[in-house]
Order: sequence, then structure tokens, then C-alpha cells
Amino acid sequence: MMWSMVPRWHKGDYKKHGLTTNNCRLESLAMSKLYGAPFKAGQRCIVLSEGFYEWQTTKVLKASDRPAFFVHMPQNEKVRMDDKTTWNLKEDGINLLKMAGLFDVWEDENGDKLYSYTVITFESNEKFSPIHHRLPAILDTEADVTAWLDYKRVGANRALNMLKPSEAIEWYPVSSLVNNSSNKSSECNKQIEPGQSQPTTPKSKLMQSWLIVKKRKFDDIDDDPK
Repeated sequence: MMWSMVPRWHKGDYKKHGLTTNNCRLESLAMSKLYGAPFKAGQRCIVLSEGFYEWQTTKVLKASDRPAFFVHMPQNEKVRMDDKTTWNLKEDGINLLKMAGLFDVWEDENGDKLYSYTVITFESNEKFSPIHHRLPAILDTEADVTAWLDYKRVGANRALNMLKPSEAIEWYPVSSLVNNSSNKSSECNKQIEPGQSQPTTPKSKLMQSWLIVKKRKFDDIDDDPK
């Protein structure tokens, strides 16, 4: 299933529908031409994630200067989200984010079907609002997950009313490495100190060592002419 809902009426290349559909706003989805039909048809889904990156937009800063954070669910005391060696997948594993979403099915001219989805968002709560004014609809309990998926028992209006900003989520600052989507290294998830923009990577350590050696060589040169 592909993230970013493809409009069911779109013709041609599914990548070229021209709409931004990664997220849908809870406030208007029921009346939306794009999201209303799948919502009324009970096409509700759960989007699982280790976490997501969010940039602080509540301060007036250039996009490149906005602090980034990794948002996740609480974990047991032995698990560090920035260290996968602590994720004991043979036992409990990690506590995943469970986000409420909608899915739809798009069909091309050959009859081939493509499933795609979108994540529901709404206004942040007081807890998260210092970071961003919007927040995904995160389901905190298994009972909430079951209710969201059970479209026959839990009708559309009741389902929308059960979506509330999560009070359980946690987050920590990460480096500016995440500003570039091509960066896929484990360094992206590393927690940094507030105000620090980028962790010291092996490459930068090597460069620092080289600069120190070069500086020493220059310092050893006697500038006093004989």
C-alpha cells in the first residue's frame, strides 16, 4: 500500500495527480471530494510507525534553521529509540505509533489496482503545540485501534469523535541531517543536545583530526627570518 492517496477519479500516471495527499485534515474530511467517499465506505486503516520527524514551526525561523524532533510512543526503560541494539524484537519489541488513516483503491485503464492511504491530522493539543500546530491522529490504546477499524460497529460520526490528540507521545531533538531526505543513516535518529545542529560523524572526526595536524605543522614553522 502506498502512502499518499491517489484520487479514484484520476486518469493516467498515478504519480501525476497533482495533489498533496499524505495527510488529510479531520476538520473537513467528511465533506471532502477526495476523502469523503472512502470515509463513508468505512475504509479506515491503521498506519504503523516507529516514529516521525517534525520540525518546529511555532517560531519565526528560516526553514533550514528550524529544530527537528523525533516523535515516538513511550518505551520501556530498557529501550532507547535512538539505539536499535536496545530493541528486543524477540520479546516485546518497541511500542509503535498507531495512526488513524483512510485508504482507497485506484484502478488504471488496464484494471490493475493500487491501494493508497492518507494519515488523518488535526489541531495539536497543549502538549505538542510548542512544536507544531498540527498532529497526526494517534491511537493510544488497543481498544481505540479496534474501534477505529470496526466500521460496522463504530459508525462514521462516532469514529471521528473518538480521535483526540495523544497525551502519551514523547519526542527528542535530532540533528539537521534529517533536513535532507536522502540521509538514511542511523545518525538521523540520534538524540542531540538542544542547540546542537549535527552530531559528530566519523567523517567529520577525520576532518577535525586532519585540521589539527595541519595546524600543528604550521605552528611548528619558524616565521622569524634568520
